[in-house]
Amino acid sequence: MVVNPQADQVPAGREDGRVTRMGKWLRCSYLDELPQFFNVLLGSMSLVGPRPYMLTDNQVFSRIVAEHPMRYTIKPGITGMAQIKGLHGPLSERDGAVIVTRFQWDIFYIRNANFLLDIDIIRRSIHLLFTQQMRA
Repeated sequence: MVVNPQADQVPAGREDGRVTRMGKWLRCSYLDELPQFFNVLLGSMSLVGPRPYMLTDNQVFSRIVAEHPMRYTIKPGITGMAQIKGLHGPLSERDGAVIVTRFQWDIFYIRNANFLLDIDIIRRSIHLLFTQQMRA
């Protein structure tokens, strides 16, 4: 993306003019997620767990779901239950039902996390990566 004052407030959309040509290719190929693996190696993220939101989204979502901070009782992940259930991409306040559903899947993971569940989520995420229509 080009440097812009909205970077921490407005997620990039499909035809977002802030995304460079190279950025579009990186997003389409999911290579834009690669730097998160460094966070996993440094210990600040996990492979599996609730996906982190932008700070402004956290504030909005906390007003919609009172228990929202519960998502942060474990490390955030590169992929998670909500993502393999098809609940990914940018949200707004208007998407209240989707926000609640994402939260429910995140809490399901937090309450049921184990090695086999992590392996299943990783397996399903890889499957989705290769079978899902590439994002723009």
